[in-house]
Amino acid sequence: LDVLVTEIVRSVRAVWPEVPIVVKPKVSVDRKRLTQLLAAIADPHLIVSDAPVALLAPRAICGITAGHTTGQFEFVAANDVPWIEHCRYSAFWSSLYPQKTYTTRYGGVWTETSDALIHALTDVRDGRAPEGAACLRRLSGFTDRTISCDDFLRV
Repeated sequence: LDVLVTEIVRSVRAVWPEVPIVVKPKVSVDRKRLTQLLAAIADPHLIVSDAPVALLAPRAICGITAGHTTGQFEFVAANDVPWIEHCRYSAFWSSLYPQKTYTTRYGGVWTETSDALIHALTDVRDGRAPEGAACLRRLSGFTDRTISCDDFLRV
């Protein structure tokens, strides 16, 4: 995680030099170690938050995760904010789950290197974001409909 977080911060800085970066750690993350890592990165625009991803996502340019998390779908639900999963999976993980990630199937981007992450972030910046919510709507067969509360009150 130390390597991935450092790569994520550096890659974001390559595309957006001063935008605030909100780090939302899982509850299982060692806070002392995270504090030491962020101090070593020494970026004055890093913010650590315990706010739910559902509250952070609507204000985000994009979401970047360090591996699998259902939090990715919070970005899709928040006005189709693009998400990127940045992770390198081990041979053991790959033997258990050969496709390694579901991210690309559901409209996100998966990167394994800093260069690939910078490329994905540049796409987001330049309006070439992945399809996100459109992909989920298509896979689920979603159709937009106008409904009324009265529809649920009829006996």
